[in-house]
Amino acid sequence: MPRTLYLAAAVLALSACGTHDNGSNAQDLQSEGAVDKAGTVDDPGVAQAEAQPSDNTNIYVSQAAIGDLFEIQSSQLALKKAQSAEVKAFAKQMIADHTATTAQLKTLASLQEVGRALPTQVDAPHKAMLDQLNAVSGAAFDKAYLDQQARAHQEALLLHADYADKGTVSAVKSFAQTVTPKIQHHADMVKQLQASLAGGAR
Repeated sequence: MPRTLYLAAAVLALSACGTHDNGSNAQDLQSEGAVDKAGTVDDPGVAQAEAQPSDNTNIYVSQAAIGDLFEIQSSQLALKKAQSAEVKAFAKQMIADHTATTAQLKTLASLQEVGRALPTQVDAPHKAMLDQLNAVSGAAFDKAYLDQQARAHQEALLLHADYADKGTVSAVKSFAQTVTPKIQHHADMVKQLQASLAGGAR
């Protein structure tokens, strides 16, 4: 075969190889692009994270439920152990009011925006407070119970007021806004009872 034909054949072969390689590279780049897109835009994990409630909602709902549990359990002790009729009357109201808010929290917890079960037991700090109440009786119990109620309602007031202001789930935020003045009223009642008992002890 003449030399010019050999050269022409070689050029054609190289051109064919180059075209095939470029096609493969384009397919590879397209595949890589699809992977990148799946990893950043269509990643199910990202979509799931966006569907989850914010951390402050989870914390608020859990802490509010634990606060209710403590109020109910400590006030049940007060009905049995308190010496003052006024303290027992207050304890009875705390059980009724916090049982009602617990029922509301259960409804909120079932919402898709929240989707979490409420705690069924108090946490360690509140358990220690209940243990302290169990260890005293009579007038000492009344004082300890009211001291704990003052502390618990101040903590609850901060919790509810903060979510009422900064909450991200509208139904939960509305609940916090409704509950906050009730908690403030409870705190005021505790102060009045403490002053009354202190005056009667003189």
